Amino acid sequence: NPIELFVPLQLLRFPANDGYRKLEKSLPQLRQELERNAAQGIHRYFFQDATFNHPLPRAKKILELLQTIPGKKIEWIAYARVDQIDDEFLTLAKNSGCRALFFGIESGDESVLRSMKKGFTPAQALAAVKKTKGYGINVTASWIVGYPDEQPQSLSLSLACMEEMGANRNYINSFVTYQQTPADKTFGELP
Repeated sequence: NPIELFVPLQLLRFPANDGYRKLEKSLPQLRQELERNAAQGIHRYFFQDATFNHPLPRAKKILELLQTIPGKKIEWIAYARVDQIDDEFLTLAKNSGCRALFFGIESGDESVLRSMKKGFTPAQALAAVKKTKGYGINVTASWIVGYPDEQPQSLSLSLACMEEMGANRNYINSFVTYQQTPADKTFGELP
């Protein structure tokens, strides 16, 4: 298979000198950028925002816009939240060229997800993955091991959840903290 390249495209920017204030690209700005890229033959994108589909109404407007760009059909991949998946979003995603969604599921243990403040349950994640795959969209799931609030059974729950979900790809990562993040403030430097 040939190598597939997806051009990074960010819809939200967080300038370092301004902390976490969001600067959103407007839909006309996005249209202009996509049309300029299409004229250069660029039609594959990786939306690099932490959660492309949140807020959901804005994501749906972007997906409608993607379908109107002239030239070769756009193909795209993105990070997404499992608790922001519905049939309308998935229909628009499929019709606008979505090839894959990346979900940060992190754990199959509901108590760990609560501690992480993920805002969803393993059952919701399972439903979102199965629904997404049902639309023919590939799913990559990210998992974390070594979270400080994990219990001995947490890994077993995650592995069972991972197997039941049947994501196309699974990435398992070790928990780390980054300076000045909520995890750093809660757990500090870990051994």
